[in-house]
Amino acid sequence: MSAAPALPPADVSPTVDTTPRGTSGEERPGGLFSLHLLANRFPELHGVRVLAILSVQQVHVSCIMRTHGLVQSPDAAHFVLRSSSISFGMDLFFVLSGFLIGMMLMHATRAGELSGVRGVARFYGRRAFRTFPLYYTVLGALALLLPFSQAQRENFPYELAYLTNYATDKPGEPVVMSWGWSLCVEEHFYLIVPLLLAGLLVLRSHAARLAALTLLFLSCLAVRLWIFFAHDGPWTDEEHFHVFWIHTHTRYDTLVAGVLLAYMHFHFKDQLRAWLTRPAVHAAVASLAGACLALLVFPFEVAGPKHFPLLMLLNWGTVSSLFYVASLTLLLHGEGPLHRAFAHRGFLLFGTLGYGAYLVHIPVFDRLVIPFLRLFTALHWSFFTVWSVGLLGMVGLSFGVAYLLHILVEKPALLLRDRLLP
Repeated sequence: MSAAPALPPADVSPTVDTTPRGTSGEERPGGLFSLHLLANRFPELHGVRVLAILSVQQVHVSCIMRTHGLVQSPDAAHFVLRSSSISFGMDLFFVLSGFLIGMMLMHATRAGELSGVRGVARFYGRRAFRTFPLYYTVLGALALLLPFSQAQRENFPYELAYLTNYATDKPGEPVVMSWGWSLCVEEHFYLIVPLLLAGLLVLRSHAARLAALTLLFLSCLAVRLWIFFAHDGPWTDEEHFHVFWIHTHTRYDTLVAGVLLAYMHFHFKDQLRAWLTRPAVHAAVASLAGACLALLVFPFEVAGPKHFPLLMLLNWGTVSSLFYVASLTLLLHGEGPLHRAFAHRGFLLFGTLGYGAYLVHIPVFDRLVIPFLRLFTALHWSFFTVWSVGLLGMVGLSFGVAYLLHILVEKPALLLRDRLLP
């Protein structure tokens, strides 16, 4: 398996159920081959989720093609560099997860469904039915079907325990499913978030709770800065990626940002909508999103070689969270063609399969698509054409396999969950 910087989730978000018990947001499957669709409480977010899936997959196409030596010209290298800079789709998954899980738990708390051991156990049980079956099916299949090195064998228990992102301190040391790090971040968040919301309830005012969430959000940047400046000597690219990109303790700010957005939406939805009708407020939020996007898309041009590692430290979590919170605030509290386009039902269908597609997209591309891309490169097809075919192949095959997994594994598990933990 080719080593590639692995960027998504998750339950990353394609699998988050935001529907409180007793509501009908989640659509039931109608037949054997139908989908067990995600909850549809925020339809405009399904289009955003699909954009995140595509952004993550296009980065991996570029990374894996480079690993296989298929980037053979300066123009191709420049294209891959620009493609790799659009690597903040993973942060969108985390922000969405924080928002959707935060909304779900706040609704459940208001309805009294999260009180006591039974309520918390129900939350964890439903999460387990949503995430575990597909994760362990794909992880087990990869372990059985692919060559198993000694290092992978030693690190495998960490993957079974959702600790892939802490399996080794050595950048590049192999695990079976390296891209599973993001799923581990998500699972760690699921373990903590009920306690986080319980802690917020101890505080008596909205101002105190928002201040606590803001401080928690900023604390992650403080952790990254402390690690960055405590390091002896310059950072290598591999060290920088391994230390700051995949570890839960350096990535939790994106999830907290989602919870913060959920709190604002849950308690101040009408006020936010009213504020955003003011041209000055709307322009300020849009300008913040635009400035953050420029930093995310053009980090090389903004920082230069000397300060690039420090800017990426800020981009991975802080700037990306500000961008997504501002953008999602405009989307959630606005109307118009973009809002209606993102809410198209087709995005719900693709979003439902997103978790499975993420789990399999790298091995599918590496084993089934790369041989064809080698042939097309040898035939002197243009790099952009080869890259585009690769992206289409990755998307088509990964979602096709995800559909089979959904029918055979995910849907039966969800139906059992709904029977045991309604």
